[in-house]
Amino acid sequence: MESAKVHFHMGQRVASMERAEKVLLTLDAASEAWRAGSDQMGGKYPLGGGGERCSSQHAAAQVKMASEVKKAAGFTASVAAKVLEFDEVIMCCPANVSRDILGSAANFWERQVLSSVQYFFDLTVTHTDTEYMKRHNEVDDRAIYFINTYQEEPASLEMGFELTAYQPALQGLRATGERIYQTIFLDKNRSHLWTVNDLDPSKVIDRSWWSAFSHTYEHFRWVVPWVWTIQGYKHTWYAGSWTLFNTHDIAISSGLAVAHRLGAPYPFIHNKLAAATFDTVLNAGHLRWRQ
Repeated sequence: MESAKVHFHMGQRVASMERAEKVLLTLDAASEAWRAGSDQMGGKYPLGGGGERCSSQHAAAQVKMASEVKKAAGFTASVAAKVLEFDEVIMCCPANVSRDILGSAANFWERQVLSSVQYFFDLTVTHTDTEYMKRHNEVDDRAIYFINTYQEEPASLEMGFELTAYQPALQGLRATGERIYQTIFLDKNRSHLWTVNDLDPSKVIDRSWWSAFSHTYEHFRWVVPWVWTIQGYKHTWYAGSWTLFNTHDIAISSGLAVAHRLGAPYPFIHNKLAAATFDTVLNAGHLRWRQ
């Protein structure tokens, strides 16, 4: 990709944006404690456990590990603040991040649409606690996906997966009787309902905070029908699953839709299902038809 004149700015984040005839992005150093773009909230988790990624000093451990990896790889790229100039900018990030970057420069429709996407902070815990799974789920050596509904609040739930049942790299462990699970605890504001404290800390492998947007009716009332109003304003475009529905194929198609608006031909016309998904995203998010 770099040979095709694509430039990567690793270890940096967009701090602010200015839009006129050109778009100016100010970059500064990103937190090395981030995991997959998610803030780890200072390494604070609602349960104990061994291992660097499971300790209360998680964030500091992540920074140390990132520093050591960079040093070993000879990575010396500067992360000093700098300003980059673009003709067009595509915001391939969560709506709330786009809203923060735009700040007071956002127009009415950008403020309305981007602020209407509701995000929840969730916690994923990877563990080997089969006893915990049996207490809260029906484990029968066939199911690989689990839903545990809270009796005190039936509208809320937590999800679980048996990774050794479908992750190719882990299936060999299953034959030996070892099981690795992931449990996802949804919405930090409802953490009083979580069963996370029932986990055996010694069986915790990893944990990670992440965020996802909500598919409430408000999303399809105040976001999806109006995404087209913010596309292309002051050379700024928006892509991501939040523009329609939270799936990988819609996220990818949303980026291809912006590329199409900027003049690139759609490359997967031979795949009817992919093309149909692309057409749906282009129609809904841009009010345009494929050329």
